[in-house]
Amino acid sequence: MSARRVGLLLLLLGFGGAVEGVWNVRNHVDIGAMGCHLLGSRFDGPSFSFEETKALEAPASLRVEIANGFGAVSVLEGRPGSVDVTLRKVVFLRSEDKAREFARRIVLETALEGSTLRVGTNRASLERSDGTTGFETHFEVKLPPGTAVKVDNDHGAVDVSDVASAEVAGSYESVRVERVAGDARVSGRHGDVSVSGVAGSLTLSARFGQAKVRDVKGPARLEVEHGDVEAEQMGQLSVEIKHGDATLGAVRGDLELRGEHAGVRIEAVSGRATVSTSYNDVELRDVGGDVRSTVDHGGLQAVGLKGALQAELSFGDASLEGIAGALEVKVDHGGVHAKDLQGGAKVEVLGDDVVLEGFRGPVEVEVQRGSVELTPAGPLTGSVSATAANGVRLEVPAGSSFELLATSSRGEVQAELPGLSFKEKSPSRLAATLGGGELRVTLSADHGDVVLTPRKDVAER
Repeated sequence: MSARRVGLLLLLLGFGGAVEGVWNVRNHVDIGAMGCHLLGSRFDGPSFSFEETKALEAPASLRVEIANGFGAVSVLEGRPGSVDVTLRKVVFLRSEDKAREFARRIVLETALEGSTLRVGTNRASLERSDGTTGFETHFEVKLPPGTAVKVDNDHGAVDVSDVASAEVAGSYESVRVERVAGDARVSGRHGDVSVSGVAGSLTLSARFGQAKVRDVKGPARLEVEHGDVEAEQMGQLSVEIKHGDATLGAVRGDLELRGEHAGVRIEAVSGRATVSTSYNDVELRDVGGDVRSTVDHGGLQAVGLKGALQAELSFGDASLEGIAGALEVKVDHGGVHAKDLQGGAKVEVLGDDVVLEGFRGPVEVEVQRGSVELTPAGPLTGSVSATAANGVRLEVPAGSSFELLATSSRGEVQAELPGLSFKEKSPSRLAATLGGGELRVTLSADHGDVVLTPRKDVAER
Protein backbone atom coordinates (compact mmCIF):
# COMPACT_ATOMS: atom_id res chain seq x y z
CA MET A 1 0.00 0.00 0.00
CA SER A 2 1.40 3.38 -0.97
CA ALA A 3 2.26 6.03 1.61
CA ARG A 4 -0.43 8.27 0.14
CA ARG A 5 -3.13 5.63 0.68
CA VAL A 6 -1.91 4.99 4.23
CA GLY A 7 -2.14 8.71 4.97
CA LEU A 8 -5.69 8.89 3.55
CA LEU A 9 -6.75 5.90 5.67
CA LEU A 10 -5.37 7.50 8.85
CA LEU A 11 -7.17 10.75 8.00
CA LEU A 12 -10.51 8.95 7.60
CA LEU A 13 -10.02 7.05 10.87
CA GLY A 14 -9.19 10.28 12.68
CA PHE A 15 -12.26 12.03 11.25
CA GLY A 16 -14.50 9.15 12.31
CA GLY A 17 -13.10 9.26 15.84
CA ALA A 18 -13.72 13.00 16.05
CA VAL A 19 -17.34 12.59 14.90
CA GLU A 20 -17.92 9.86 17.48
CA GLY A 21 -16.42 12.02 20.21
CA VAL A 22 -18.63 14.98 19.32
CA TRP A 23 -21.69 12.70 19.25
CA ASN A 24 -20.90 11.31 22.69
CA VAL A 25 -20.46 14.78 24.17
CA ARG A 26 -23.64 16.03 22.51
CA ASN A 27 -25.69 13.19 23.94
CA HIS A 28 -24.13 13.09 27.39
CA VAL A 29 -23.96 16.73 28.46
CA ASP A 30 -26.86 18.63 29.94
CA ILE A 31 -26.99 22.23 31.13
CA GLY A 32 -29.95 22.65 33.38
CA ALA A 33 -31.14 24.39 36.51
CA MET A 34 -28.34 22.87 38.57
CA GLY A 35 -25.57 23.80 36.16
CA CYS A 36 -23.67 21.57 33.75
CA HIS A 37 -23.82 17.83 34.46
CA LEU A 38 -22.86 14.76 32.50
CA LEU A 39 -25.85 12.57 31.83
CA GLY A 40 -25.25 9.27 33.52
CA SER A 41 -23.29 11.12 36.22
CA ARG A 42 -24.11 11.33 39.90
CA PHE A 43 -26.92 13.87 39.28
CA ASP A 44 -28.80 11.76 36.74
CA GLY A 45 -31.23 8.89 36.94
CA PRO A 46 -33.72 7.92 39.64
CA SER A 47 -33.76 9.96 42.84
CA PHE A 48 -35.37 9.57 46.27
CA SER A 49 -36.30 12.27 48.74
CA PHE A 50 -35.99 12.13 52.54
CA GLU A 51 -36.84 14.80 55.09
CA GLU A 52 -35.40 15.80 58.43
CA THR A 53 -36.60 18.56 60.79
CA LYS A 54 -35.09 20.27 63.80
CA ALA A 55 -36.42 22.95 66.15
CA LEU A 56 -33.93 25.17 68.02
CA GLU A 57 -34.47 27.68 70.78
CA ALA A 58 -33.50 31.14 69.52
CA PRO A 59 -31.70 33.69 71.69
CA ALA A 60 -32.44 37.41 71.45
CA SER A 61 -30.81 39.45 68.65
CA LEU A 62 -30.29 36.30 66.62
CA ARG A 63 -28.26 36.13 63.41
CA VAL A 64 -28.54 33.01 61.26
CA GLU A 65 -25.94 31.95 58.69
CA ILE A 66 -26.86 29.24 56.18
CA ALA A 67 -24.31 27.58 53.89
CA ASN A 68 -25.45 25.13 51.22
CA GLY A 69 -24.55 23.65 47.85
CA PHE A 70 -26.65 21.86 45.20
CA GLY A 71 -30.09 22.63 46.53
CA ALA A 72 -32.58 25.39 47.24
CA VAL A 73 -32.70 27.57 50.35
CA SER A 74 -35.93 29.16 51.58
CA VAL A 75 -35.93 31.53 54.56
CA LEU A 76 -39.17 32.93 55.96
CA GLU A 77 -40.68 34.29 59.13
CA GLY A 78 -41.74 31.75 61.72
CA ARG A 79 -42.49 31.51 65.45
CA PRO A 80 -41.05 33.90 68.04
CA GLY A 81 -38.19 32.33 69.99
CA SER A 82 -37.74 29.32 67.70
CA VAL A 83 -35.74 28.40 64.61
CA ASP A 84 -37.42 25.60 62.66
CA VAL A 85 -35.23 23.87 60.08
CA THR A 86 -36.45 21.41 57.48
CA LEU A 87 -33.82 19.63 55.39
CA ARG A 88 -34.96 17.71 52.34
CA LYS A 89 -32.33 15.29 51.06
CA VAL A 90 -32.52 14.16 47.44
CA VAL A 91 -30.25 11.19 46.66
CA PHE A 92 -29.55 9.99 43.09
CA LEU A 93 -29.32 6.22 43.33
CA ARG A 94 -31.28 3.47 41.55
CA SER A 95 -32.30 1.69 44.76
CA GLU A 96 -34.46 3.35 47.41
CA ASP A 97 -32.83 1.30 50.14
CA LYS A 98 -29.36 2.41 49.09
CA ALA A 99 -30.59 5.99 48.76
CA ARG A 100 -32.07 5.84 52.28
CA GLU A 101 -28.82 4.42 53.63
CA PHE A 102 -26.85 7.23 51.98
CA ALA A 103 -29.33 9.85 53.21
CA ARG A 104 -28.62 8.80 56.80
CA ARG A 105 -25.03 9.84 56.21
CA ILE A 106 -26.16 13.39 55.23
CA VAL A 107 -26.10 15.24 58.53
CA LEU A 108 -27.90 18.48 59.34
CA GLU A 109 -25.34 20.56 61.21
CA THR A 110 -26.23 23.48 63.49
CA ALA A 111 -23.92 25.42 65.78
CA LEU A 112 -24.77 28.36 68.05
CA GLU A 113 -21.86 30.67 68.75
CA GLY A 114 -22.96 33.59 70.87
CA SER A 115 -25.94 35.08 69.05
CA THR A 116 -24.99 33.54 65.67
CA LEU A 117 -26.56 30.28 64.56
CA ARG A 118 -24.81 28.44 61.72
CA VAL A 119 -26.80 25.97 59.63
CA GLY A 120 -25.38 23.58 57.04
CA THR A 121 -24.54 19.97 56.24
CA ASN A 122 -21.54 17.68 56.17
CA ARG A 123 -21.45 17.80 52.34
CA ALA A 124 -17.74 18.55 52.16
CA SER A 125 -16.69 15.49 54.16
CA LEU A 126 -19.18 13.25 52.32
CA GLU A 127 -17.86 14.31 48.94
CA ARG A 128 -14.31 13.63 50.06
CA SER A 129 -15.23 10.09 51.12
CA ASP A 130 -17.73 9.35 48.33
CA GLY A 131 -17.44 11.46 45.20
CA THR A 132 -19.61 9.25 43.02
CA THR A 133 -23.06 9.61 44.62
CA GLY A 134 -25.03 12.70 43.71
CA PHE A 135 -27.25 14.37 46.29
CA GLU A 136 -29.05 17.66 46.81
CA THR A 137 -29.86 19.38 50.10
CA HIS A 138 -32.86 21.71 50.18
CA PHE A 139 -33.41 23.94 53.23
CA GLU A 140 -36.54 25.58 54.57
CA VAL A 141 -35.67 27.72 57.60
CA LYS A 142 -38.32 29.56 59.61
CA LEU A 143 -36.90 32.35 61.76
CA PRO A 144 -38.26 34.42 64.63
CA PRO A 145 -39.45 37.91 63.62
CA GLY A 146 -36.64 40.44 63.46
CA THR A 147 -33.82 37.97 62.65
CA ALA A 148 -30.78 38.90 60.59
CA VAL A 149 -29.76 36.32 58.02
CA LYS A 150 -26.82 35.39 55.79
CA VAL A 151 -27.20 32.82 53.03
CA ASP A 152 -24.41 31.43 50.85
CA ASN A 153 -25.81 28.94 48.34
CA ASP A 154 -24.14 27.34 45.33
CA HIS A 155 -26.14 25.69 42.53
CA GLY A 156 -29.62 26.34 43.84
CA ALA A 157 -32.43 28.85 44.19
CA VAL A 158 -32.59 31.22 47.16
CA ASP A 159 -35.77 32.77 48.56
CA VAL A 160 -35.52 35.08 51.61
CA SER A 161 -38.35 37.14 53.08
CA ASP A 162 -39.35 39.04 56.23
CA VAL A 163 -35.97 39.40 57.93
CA ALA A 164 -34.19 42.17 59.84
CA SER A 165 -31.27 42.32 57.43
CA ALA A 166 -30.07 40.11 54.59
CA GLU A 167 -26.75 39.08 53.11
CA VAL A 168 -27.49 36.65 50.30
CA ALA A 169 -25.35 35.01 47.62
CA GLY A 170 -26.55 32.42 45.10
CA SER A 171 -25.57 30.93 41.76
CA TYR A 172 -26.98 28.89 38.86
CA GLU A 173 -30.56 29.59 39.92
CA SER A 174 -32.74 32.53 40.89
CA VAL A 175 -32.26 34.69 43.98
CA ARG A 176 -35.24 36.46 45.53
CA VAL A 177 -35.21 38.75 48.57
CA GLU A 178 -38.36 40.47 49.90
CA ARG A 179 -39.37 42.62 52.87
CA VAL A 180 -36.12 43.43 54.64
CA ALA A 181 -36.42 45.76 57.64
CA GLY A 182 -32.80 46.95 57.40
CA ASP A 183 -29.93 46.74 54.93
CA ALA A 184 -29.51 44.10 52.23
CA ARG A 185 -26.54 42.78 50.27
CA VAL A 186 -27.48 40.46 47.41
CA SER A 187 -25.34 38.65 44.86
CA GLY A 188 -26.39 36.35 42.02
CA ARG A 189 -24.49 34.49 39.31
CA HIS A 190 -25.97 32.69 36.30
CA GLY A 191 -29.52 33.33 37.45
CA ASP A 192 -32.06 36.13 37.84
CA VAL A 193 -32.06 38.33 40.93
CA SER A 194 -35.17 39.95 42.41
CA VAL A 195 -35.23 42.32 45.40
CA SER A 196 -38.19 44.27 46.82
CA GLY A 197 -39.26 46.01 50.00
CA VAL A 198 -35.91 47.02 51.53
CA ALA A 199 -36.21 49.64 54.26
CA GLY A 200 -32.47 50.28 54.48
CA SER A 201 -29.70 50.36 51.90
CA LEU A 202 -29.15 47.84 49.11
CA THR A 203 -26.00 46.57 47.44
CA LEU A 204 -26.71 44.21 44.54
CA SER A 205 -24.41 42.36 42.17
CA ALA A 206 -25.65 40.21 39.28
CA ARG A 207 -23.77 38.37 36.54
CA PHE A 208 -25.36 36.53 33.61
CA GLY A 209 -28.92 37.12 34.72
CA GLN A 210 -31.58 39.80 34.98
CA ALA A 211 -31.95 42.01 38.03
CA LYS A 212 -35.30 43.43 39.14
CA VAL A 213 -35.43 45.82 42.09
CA ARG A 214 -38.43 47.57 43.59
CA ASP A 215 -39.23 49.70 46.63
CA VAL A 216 -35.90 50.45 48.30
CA LYS A 217 -36.03 53.28 50.83
CA GLY A 218 -32.30 53.78 51.39
CA PRO A 219 -29.46 54.33 48.93
CA ALA A 220 -28.95 51.51 46.43
CA ARG A 221 -25.96 50.44 44.39
CA LEU A 222 -26.53 47.95 41.56
CA GLU A 223 -23.82 46.23 39.53
CA VAL A 224 -25.10 44.12 36.63
CA GLU A 225 -23.08 42.43 33.90
CA HIS A 226 -24.44 40.43 30.95
CA GLY A 227 -28.05 41.00 31.94
CA ASP A 228 -30.78 43.64 32.07
CA VAL A 229 -31.74 45.66 35.12
CA GLU A 230 -35.13 47.09 36.08
CA ALA A 231 -35.54 49.33 39.12
CA GLU A 232 -38.43 51.44 40.35
CA GLN A 233 -39.54 53.20 43.53
CA MET A 234 -35.98 53.79 44.64
CA GLY A 235 -34.17 56.24 46.86
CA GLN A 236 -30.74 57.48 45.85
CA LEU A 237 -29.56 55.13 43.10
CA SER A 238 -26.23 54.18 41.58
CA VAL A 239 -26.09 51.69 38.69
CA GLU A 240 -23.18 50.13 36.84
CA ILE A 241 -24.22 47.95 33.91
CA LYS A 242 -22.30 46.16 31.16
CA HIS A 243 -23.79 44.32 28.19
CA GLY A 244 -27.45 44.78 29.09
CA ASP A 245 -30.28 47.32 29.18
CA ALA A 246 -31.34 49.46 32.15
CA THR A 247 -34.91 50.61 32.79
CA LEU A 248 -35.16 52.87 35.82
CA GLY A 249 -38.11 54.82 37.21
CA ALA A 250 -39.57 56.63 40.22
CA VAL A 251 -36.23 57.51 41.80
CA ARG A 252 -36.59 59.67 44.92
CA GLY A 253 -33.19 61.33 44.88
CA ASP A 254 -30.11 61.54 42.69
CA LEU A 255 -29.31 58.94 40.04
CA GLU A 256 -25.91 57.92 38.69
CA LEU A 257 -25.53 55.35 35.91
CA ARG A 258 -22.40 54.11 34.18
CA GLY A 259 -22.86 51.69 31.31
CA GLU A 260 -20.89 49.83 28.68
CA HIS A 261 -22.71 48.40 25.65
CA ALA A 262 -25.90 49.27 27.53
CA GLY A 263 -29.19 50.84 26.52
CA VAL A 264 -30.71 53.17 29.12
CA ARG A 265 -34.29 54.30 29.78
CA ILE A 266 -34.91 56.57 32.77
CA GLU A 267 -38.21 58.14 33.85
CA ALA A 268 -39.32 60.15 36.89
CA VAL A 269 -36.22 61.15 38.84
CA SER A 270 -36.73 63.78 41.54
CA GLY A 271 -33.06 64.71 41.86
CA ARG A 272 -30.10 65.07 39.55
CA ALA A 273 -29.05 62.46 36.98
CA THR A 274 -25.60 61.57 35.69
CA VAL A 275 -25.70 59.03 32.87
CA SER A 276 -22.94 57.62 30.67
CA THR A 277 -22.99 54.61 28.35
CA SER A 278 -21.67 53.30 25.05
CA TYR A 279 -22.87 51.51 21.91
CA ASN A 280 -26.54 52.07 22.67
CA ASP A 281 -29.07 54.85 23.23
CA VAL A 282 -30.18 56.84 26.26
CA GLU A 283 -33.76 57.99 26.93
CA LEU A 284 -34.49 60.44 29.75
CA ARG A 285 -37.94 61.63 30.84
CA ASP A 286 -39.20 63.76 33.71
CA VAL A 287 -36.01 64.54 35.63
CA GLY A 288 -36.31 67.13 38.41
CA GLY A 289 -32.66 68.18 38.70
CA ASP A 290 -29.78 68.91 36.35
CA VAL A 291 -28.68 66.18 33.95
CA ARG A 292 -25.23 65.29 32.66
CA SER A 293 -25.07 62.61 29.97
CA THR A 294 -22.27 61.10 27.89
CA VAL A 295 -23.11 58.64 25.11
CA ASP A 296 -20.41 57.02 22.98
CA HIS A 297 -21.73 55.51 19.74
CA GLY A 298 -25.37 56.13 20.59
CA GLY A 299 -28.20 58.62 20.55
CA LEU A 300 -29.90 60.68 23.25
CA GLN A 301 -33.57 61.42 23.75
CA ALA A 302 -34.53 63.77 26.60
CA VAL A 303 -38.07 64.96 27.38
CA GLY A 304 -39.37 67.02 30.26
CA LEU A 305 -36.21 68.00 32.14
CA LYS A 306 -36.82 70.56 34.87
CA GLY A 307 -33.15 71.48 35.22
CA ALA A 308 -30.22 72.02 32.90
CA LEU A 309 -28.88 69.45 30.45
CA GLN A 310 -25.21 68.99 29.62
CA ALA A 311 -24.68 66.25 27.05
CA GLU A 312 -21.91 64.89 24.89
CA LEU A 313 -22.45 62.12 22.35
CA SER A 314 -20.92 60.53 19.29
CA PHE A 315 -22.28 58.63 16.28
CA GLY A 316 -25.88 59.35 17.22
CA ASP A 317 -28.50 62.09 17.22
CA ALA A 318 -29.87 64.16 20.10
CA SER A 319 -33.66 64.58 20.26
CA LEU A 320 -34.62 67.00 23.02
CA GLU A 321 -37.91 68.49 24.18
CA GLY A 322 -39.02 70.50 27.17
CA ILE A 323 -35.69 71.51 28.73
CA ALA A 324 -36.35 74.09 31.47
CA GLY A 325 -32.73 74.90 32.27
CA ALA A 326 -29.75 75.76 30.13
CA LEU A 327 -28.84 73.32 27.36
CA GLU A 328 -25.26 72.53 26.45
CA VAL A 329 -24.78 69.72 23.96
CA LYS A 330 -21.87 68.53 21.87
CA VAL A 331 -22.35 65.92 19.13
CA ASP A 332 -19.67 64.21 17.04
CA HIS A 333 -21.07 62.56 13.88
CA GLY A 334 -24.71 63.30 14.56
CA GLY A 335 -27.33 66.02 14.68
CA VAL A 336 -29.59 67.85 17.14
CA HIS A 337 -33.34 68.42 17.02
CA ALA A 338 -34.68 70.30 20.03
CA LYS A 339 -38.05 71.79 21.00
CA ASP A 340 -39.24 73.99 23.84
CA LEU A 341 -35.94 75.19 25.27
CA GLN A 342 -36.59 77.61 28.12
CA GLY A 343 -33.05 78.35 29.33
CA GLY A 344 -31.14 78.97 26.12
CA ALA A 345 -28.76 76.63 24.33
CA LYS A 346 -25.14 76.11 23.42
CA VAL A 347 -24.79 73.52 20.66
CA GLU A 348 -21.70 72.20 18.93
CA VAL A 349 -22.16 69.61 16.18
CA LEU A 350 -19.93 67.81 13.73
CA GLY A 351 -21.60 65.87 10.97
CA ASP A 352 -25.30 66.78 10.66
CA ASP A 353 -27.99 69.45 11.02
CA VAL A 354 -29.24 71.39 14.02
CA VAL A 355 -32.90 72.35 14.39
CA LEU A 356 -34.02 74.39 17.42
CA GLU A 357 -37.77 75.06 17.72
CA GLY A 358 -39.47 77.12 20.35
CA PHE A 359 -36.41 78.35 22.23
CA ARG A 360 -35.98 81.21 24.68
CA GLY A 361 -32.84 82.84 26.00
CA PRO A 362 -29.41 83.09 24.40
CA VAL A 363 -28.43 80.61 21.70
CA GLU A 364 -24.98 79.72 20.42
CA VAL A 365 -24.69 77.12 17.65
CA GLU A 366 -21.68 75.88 15.72
CA VAL A 367 -22.13 73.21 13.04
CA GLN A 368 -19.57 71.59 10.79
CA ARG A 369 -20.83 69.75 7.68
CA GLY A 370 -24.44 70.65 8.45
CA SER A 371 -27.04 73.41 8.55
CA VAL A 372 -28.87 75.36 11.26
CA GLU A 373 -32.58 76.15 11.53
CA LEU A 374 -33.74 78.40 14.38
CA THR A 375 -37.33 79.15 15.41
CA PRO A 376 -37.78 81.16 18.63
CA ALA A 377 -40.81 80.66 20.86
CA GLY A 378 -41.50 84.40 20.78
CA PRO A 379 -39.64 87.68 20.43
CA LEU A 380 -35.93 87.11 20.97
CA THR A 381 -34.96 87.29 24.63
CA GLY A 382 -31.23 86.58 24.22
CA SER A 383 -28.43 86.99 21.77
CA VAL A 384 -28.15 84.49 18.91
CA SER A 385 -24.95 83.23 17.32
CA ALA A 386 -25.03 80.54 14.62
CA THR A 387 -22.23 79.29 12.38
CA ALA A 388 -22.78 76.47 9.89
CA ALA A 389 -21.19 74.98 6.80
CA ASN A 390 -24.39 74.45 4.81
CA GLY A 391 -26.57 77.42 5.64
CA VAL A 392 -28.44 79.16 8.46
CA ARG A 393 -32.15 79.98 8.67
CA LEU A 394 -33.72 82.14 11.41
CA GLU A 395 -37.41 82.90 11.83
CA VAL A 396 -37.89 86.30 13.45
CA PRO A 397 -41.10 86.80 15.47
CA ALA A 398 -42.75 90.19 15.60
CA GLY A 399 -41.55 92.34 18.47
CA SER A 400 -37.94 91.21 18.24
CA SER A 401 -35.22 93.81 18.64
CA PHE A 402 -31.57 93.18 17.80
CA GLU A 403 -28.42 94.20 15.97
CA LEU A 404 -27.64 91.89 13.05
CA LEU A 405 -24.47 90.75 11.32
CA ALA A 406 -25.00 88.04 8.68
CA THR A 407 -22.32 86.68 6.32
CA SER A 408 -21.93 83.84 3.82
CA SER A 409 -18.64 82.88 2.17
CA ARG A 410 -20.08 80.95 -0.79
CA GLY A 411 -23.76 81.80 -0.57
CA GLU A 412 -26.15 84.73 -0.18
CA VAL A 413 -27.67 86.64 2.70
CA GLN A 414 -31.43 87.12 2.50
CA ALA A 415 -33.38 89.21 5.02
CA GLU A 416 -36.86 90.52 4.25
CA LEU A 417 -37.88 91.84 7.65
CA PRO A 418 -40.23 94.78 8.16
CA GLY A 419 -38.49 97.60 10.02
CA LEU A 420 -34.95 96.38 9.30
CA SER A 421 -32.51 99.30 9.12
CA PHE A 422 -29.46 98.53 6.97
CA LYS A 423 -25.94 99.64 7.84
CA GLU A 424 -24.14 97.51 5.25
CA LYS A 425 -25.66 95.38 2.53
CA SER A 426 -24.20 93.12 -0.14
CA PRO A 427 -25.17 89.70 -1.55
CA SER A 428 -22.89 87.95 0.97
CA ARG A 429 -22.87 90.35 3.92
CA LEU A 430 -25.49 92.28 5.86
CA ALA A 431 -25.20 94.56 8.88
CA ALA A 432 -28.45 96.05 10.19
CA THR A 433 -30.62 96.79 13.22
CA LEU A 434 -34.20 95.88 14.04
CA GLY A 435 -36.10 97.82 16.67
CA GLY A 436 -33.83 99.23 19.33
CA GLY A 437 -31.07 96.74 18.60
CA GLU A 438 -30.71 95.63 22.24
CA LEU A 439 -29.52 92.08 21.44
CA ARG A 440 -26.92 90.84 19.02
CA VAL A 441 -27.63 88.31 16.26
CA THR A 442 -24.64 86.91 14.38
CA LEU A 443 -25.22 84.42 11.58
CA SER A 444 -22.53 82.90 9.38
CA ALA A 445 -22.46 80.22 6.67
CA ASP A 446 -19.76 78.76 4.48
CA HIS A 447 -21.32 76.93 1.51
CA GLY A 448 -24.98 77.83 2.04
CA ASP A 449 -27.26 80.83 2.38
CA VAL A 450 -28.16 82.83 5.45
CA VAL A 451 -31.90 83.49 5.48
CA LEU A 452 -33.98 85.56 7.90
CA THR A 453 -37.75 85.39 7.51
CA PRO A 454 -40.53 87.10 9.49
CA ARG A 455 -42.82 85.10 11.75
CA LYS A 456 -46.01 86.96 12.51
CA ASP A 457 -48.07 84.17 14.06
CA VAL A 458 -46.33 84.43 17.44
CA ALA A 459 -47.64 87.16 19.69
CA GLU A 460 -45.29 88.97 22.02
CA ARG A 461 -45.50 87.55 25.55
